[in-house]
Amino acid sequence: MQVLSVQAWTAIFLLTFLPFDFVFGTPEYLDTLLDVWMPHKERERWRTYNGTAIARIQPSCMTQIDSYLEALDNGDDWAVRVSDASGRYSGGLLTGNEFALGSKALCQDVDEESKLRNGSGAPFGVGFFTAQVTVHVNFSSLPSSRGLLIGICLPRICSESDVKNLLQSAVVRNNFTSIRVRAVSEKYQYWSDPKFTLLLWTSIVIGTLMLAGTCYDLLVPDPACAEPVRGIFHPSEVRISGQTLFFNSCLKMKHDQTPGIVTDMVKKKAPLPIVSDLTEAYQMTAVGSKMRQMIQSSRPKIHFMSEPNNWSKAHNIATEVLLAFSVPRNMRKIGSFEVGDDTLAPLHGLRFLSMLWVILVHTCLLIFQVADNKSFRSKVEDNFLYQTVSSGTYSVDTFFFISGSLVSFLYFRTCAKFTMKEMTNMDQELQGQLVQFITMLLYRFIRLTPPYLVMIWIVELQMKHFRDHAVLEFPSLDHVNCPKYWWRNIFYVNTFYPVKERCVIWSWYLADDTQFFVIGIILLIVAVKYFKAAASAVGLLLLASWTISAVITVNSSYIPSFKDPFANYDLVYEKPWTRAGPYLVGMMTGWFLFKKKNSFSPNKVSERIGWVVAIATMLALIYGLYYIQLGSISSAVYVALSHTSWALALSWIIIMCMIGRAGFIDKVLSFKYLYPLSRITYCAYLIHPQLMRSAVLTSDATTHISVQMASVIFLGFVLLSYSLAFAMSLMFEAPFVSLLKVAHPTRRKTR
Repeated sequence: MQVLSVQAWTAIFLLTFLPFDFVFGTPEYLDTLLDVWMPHKERERWRTYNGTAIARIQPSCMTQIDSYLEALDNGDDWAVRVSDASGRYSGGLLTGNEFALGSKALCQDVDEESKLRNGSGAPFGVGFFTAQVTVHVNFSSLPSSRGLLIGICLPRICSESDVKNLLQSAVVRNNFTSIRVRAVSEKYQYWSDPKFTLLLWTSIVIGTLMLAGTCYDLLVPDPACAEPVRGIFHPSEVRISGQTLFFNSCLKMKHDQTPGIVTDMVKKKAPLPIVSDLTEAYQMTAVGSKMRQMIQSSRPKIHFMSEPNNWSKAHNIATEVLLAFSVPRNMRKIGSFEVGDDTLAPLHGLRFLSMLWVILVHTCLLIFQVADNKSFRSKVEDNFLYQTVSSGTYSVDTFFFISGSLVSFLYFRTCAKFTMKEMTNMDQELQGQLVQFITMLLYRFIRLTPPYLVMIWIVELQMKHFRDHAVLEFPSLDHVNCPKYWWRNIFYVNTFYPVKERCVIWSWYLADDTQFFVIGIILLIVAVKYFKAAASAVGLLLLASWTISAVITVNSSYIPSFKDPFANYDLVYEKPWTRAGPYLVGMMTGWFLFKKKNSFSPNKVSERIGWVVAIATMLALIYGLYYIQLGSISSAVYVALSHTSWALALSWIIIMCMIGRAGFIDKVLSFKYLYPLSRITYCAYLIHPQLMRSAVLTSDATTHISVQMASVIFLGFVLLSYSLAFAMSLMFEAPFVSLLKVAHPTRRKTR
């Protein structure tokens, strides 16, 4: 028979005769430790405690709190509901629950009933407050301190400083510090803000134009779609060299036997969405100039109907402006399944899939912030497949690559068709280049800024609203920064300023892309005449980007990690000098596709090697950090070359798609049903982060997340983001693209 040791007998005694909580010191101890707001227990302390915190509380506030506590002791219904509306520790600290929010809605109900003065409600108004406190605990399984967000319902007459002073009494227990109180006052109202009124009237004006344009489009016959009367030429017809050409409003030729520029001029060009629908600026210039020359040279053979008629209205400027807002026309443009034969169709699918990746990353980052089981994040981060989320930075590199590819390809394609004089109507080349640069820059600015400015507007107003209405908080200062620094955004220079001064922080991509565009068009204009000099400049810019990235990484001691991909955000993640590589690779790819597409045909061995290298590179970049711990030098090399390497892999894929050697990948990326979604991706990028924040901040409860729940939330955000993006594009994007064409000076002269 085995004899038990003294320690074993001691353990049996403790377990048998002493309370469980005394032995283990858990549930009740945690409840007591984390129950920050215990007014019924603290009342006597307030009355006897002579500390300065209690002394600073307004007498009127303390009087109403005493009345509330007496009513609570008496079991009055309103007092019980006020107590129930305040948050309490509900468990889950070990799994990352840092919230005790209570119920703002219940507190508001009590406050509304107090206004009735029917004798059954509270004798005074009540309001909701949130308190962010730091709790110090002494468990080996927990961090030494944790943040805790508490919701408290108290008399409305109490101020934020009063509530803070009340909570200061908890410091006597030596486990709370850093108390920050915010009143959910709901003082801010949209209708009292002049900016909201201006936004509302802007929307009404745009909506009215859309309605008028739609009615005109549907009710007034389009003369360009009608057959001409024999012997009479309408303004939409031009007779050149004895042949008749007439065009409908969709810019499709009904009859054309004239080769060359006229065919190019009227051939349908489906819009290329997002950032790089820019070549139309100088395409319109070239077409207008060429058309004017043709009309002048064929003047004796051109006849227009001079008397006023229904057909002349279609070419009136006011009519064209009105039709630019036509919903059916813009829906046809956005929803078209057609793209030009000489465009880069696979980029449509690549853009849409990259946008899904961006939304997935932002969804995960959002729900991790407001989850009541935050430890779930550390579990999923250890999962191999989660590296798909943590490596989401390469989705933005894909956007940069797409932009560079499009602007380069379209520019070289246009220059091959038109001379500088035809594009700009300038005799001197230097003047023509300057006009071309300004035209492209203005086109981009007007193309991107209307929906962007509206989004800045919406973000500022909503974040002001949530500042006074929401229980939960995000580390965002849009309600402060947007009124001060909005101009940095619309001039696309916001990435040159500190993160703490940012408005619409996710717009860093637009700033970087615009800065790349400015440099890119200078290089392209130079490349037309001095190709080697431009190519050398691209190489030097790449080298400079790699060098700067490596130096910053070393100096800041930054070590990339899949668990914290956004570390060193302000120095490394978003700066243009660390992100230039993909854009420059995209520009080289665009030139290659224009120049070498028809002659490039790798043999089977080279093709297989190229695919292996491209796919291996992408997989290594996404999942490689899961297995490798980088050092200082290897981190510098990784940060310097990773973005460019990703773009080079994409370059191979797009080139193979364009020469018809990508098989299934090309079918997916060039899937025609993705074209409409690709065209509204720019607006989806602008909208989706604020949509996510709004969905969270309108609730006064947290979320218990799981893989299944995160998947449902992600799909919901995708659907809502693209639905709202479609509406925004119809209102603030597509009409302004059409107006650019209407307002172009060379086109005006050809009417």
